[in-house]
Amino acid sequence: MLDFIIGVFATIISTLLIGLWGILIINPYKTHLTIYKKILKFIRSFEDPRRFEGQFAPNVLQTNCIKRQIEELEEILDLIEEQKDLNRFWYCLFSFKNVSRYLNTIYEYIRNPIMLNEQKEFKDDYVLDCNLFLKN
Repeated sequence: MLDFIIGVFATIISTLLIGLWGILIINPYKTHLTIYKKILKFIRSFEDPRRFEGQFAPNVLQTNCIKRQIEELEEILDLIEEQKDLNRFWYCLFSFKNVSRYLNTIYEYIRNPIMLNEQKEFKDDYVLDCNLFLKN
């Protein structure tokens, strides 16, 4: 009878430990891998929207480039915010705060060419001041 009770308790405890392992370790790590893969994909496909400056390329190319990259960045930033809300420990462990800050810097850099004057000329006023942005 004692062996039966020990077997039942061992089964219950091992089931709980496996469930906690999945909730606390495996799921946040899967989210981290998803974010990491999306960041790598973004890095590999990154195009500087300012490369169209001075070319006779249509503005549609630049706008499409900016739009695509902003959508990718927003998706990554949403996943990071979701990770922050769900599990603060893993958010701090994987230093998503720094990653989020750098991605926001890239977001502002990409978004700035849209904010041009009517002549569509690039001026120094529209270039992101990274030192000022990173102080926040």
